[in-house]
Amino acid sequence: MQGWERYRDGKIKWMHKTYQKVPGKEGKPDVYNGIIYEVTERKETEENLAKVEIARKKEVHHRIKNNLQVISSMLDFQAENLEDERTKEILRESRNRIMSIAFIHKELYRNRKLSNVDLSTYLRVLAENLLDAYEIRDFRINLYIWKLKRKFF
Repeated sequence: MQGWERYRDGKIKWMHKTYQKVPGKEGKPDVYNGIIYEVTERKETEENLAKVEIARKKEVHHRIKNNLQVISSMLDFQAENLEDERTKEILRESRNRIMSIAFIHKELYRNRKLSNVDLSTYLRVLAENLLDAYEIRDFRINLYIWKLKRKFF
């Protein structure tokens, strides 16, 4: 069993307690035998490692997001400086793929758990971004997404 105790000086000490009941013999009362270990340093180290891990993950996700944005911007810049329409279109399609990857990454990072990703919201935003990216302005196109009451993961 693990818990904490507050000492007179106000400090909190984490303790790990192990005990067992020893039955009494010949009418004697039962007694308890146990050991108490102070584990404050271990507990603080675990908490600090957890904080470092969270900070590391935030930094990795931030770098991924920035790198994808840089790639997207470079493709935009290259497309602007070209005259060949087919090459421009290829660069725009590449940029759209990069932005789709960035969006997936953002959703996964935001939700932290794969089982919490709202697929209908993701598909709606992705479809809207693709329609905008490909400059599709046909008002005959309607997007319908129904939410299923089913868990996939």
